[in-house]
Amino acid sequence: MGVYAAMSASGLAIGLLLGGVLTSYASWRWIFFINVPIAAVGLVLAPRALKESPGRPGHLDAPGAVTVTAGMIALVFGVTNATSHGWGALGTLLPLVAAAVLLAGFLAIERVQPAPLMPLSIFANRNRAGAYGIMLALGTSTFAVFFFLIQYLQDVHHYSPIRAGLAFLPVAAVMMATALFTARVITRIGIRVPLLVGAALVFSGMAWLTQLTASSDYLDLLGPLLILALGMGQCFVPLTVTAVAGVKDNETGLSSALLNTAQQIGGALGLAVLGTVSASAIRSRLAASHGHLSAAAVASATTHGYTDAFTVAALLTVAAFIVSVTVIRVKNPVPAPRADRARTTGQSLAAPAASTTS
Repeated sequence: MGVYAAMSASGLAIGLLLGGVLTSYASWRWIFFINVPIAAVGLVLAPRALKESPGRPGHLDAPGAVTVTAGMIALVFGVTNATSHGWGALGTLLPLVAAAVLLAGFLAIERVQPAPLMPLSIFANRNRAGAYGIMLALGTSTFAVFFFLIQYLQDVHHYSPIRAGLAFLPVAAVMMATALFTARVITRIGIRVPLLVGAALVFSGMAWLTQLTASSDYLDLLGPLLILALGMGQCFVPLTVTAVAGVKDNETGLSSALLNTAQQIGGALGLAVLGTVSASAIRSRLAASHGHLSAAAVASATTHGYTDAFTVAALLTVAAFIVSVTVIRVKNPVPAPRADRARTTGQSLAAPAASTTS
């Protein structure tokens, strides 16, 4: 789990840096095309590197797949439209209403399907459901924040795309190291403390970012970024462990997929919602300047819009912390590798028993 989280962090760093290189020396359109050769490599390597899981009889839940996919597309599309057209516009309201109908239909389908795409019983475990909620809140806040900070460095401080990507390398390094460290720690102290501390650190970093101004330098930005990285590195491993603990063998993929989906959907919704908050704040500040749009005024208004978005993001991390405190109820640590080896060799070691979520 620690290595998995570390690879995600390294992917963040490589993506930001490679995106800067492509934007500077080719075209911003290349940031989309670069996924084609990466996917091609995955197609070639996956059959050779991954062991096929056993199949089971039954029918695919096509109605569930169609309704949930269409519903999530409509939801993200509607929220995104609000950025440019407003929340009361027909182009915003119609997709949101369609999303509500489609997602309600998906839940109804899942209740009656003999082989549902997403058995609703997966949410019966409070720890697992809490992990999904925390990941959704963290994804909603952090993805948009990284987007705004990249824009802040380029639009306000005139960093090149490559320099902006390099500015985030310390973040990825800290996330990688923290994830690997947390993976070892939770075998001794469990997931609760790292999760609480991680959520608190993410909030602290977000709150610190709200103090940025147009004249803030890179060191003013680096402090809260490193706090964010420490917090996220402590959250990802405990959340993944909690999401897959105690599930049936045939639902392990579903449980981990829901956690990934919560993060991705949270990122899409967060960028749309916080983008709307930011755009509204920027327009309001520029309107208050009464047409005196100097470079300094535009930079100040832009920064004001971003810090308003950071404020909303900080509130979302408060929600993640509250869920960590009130919902997660894992008391015992996960089994350490040493204890696992002892059980397989018949030795008797004084080690914590494997925890089960209940």
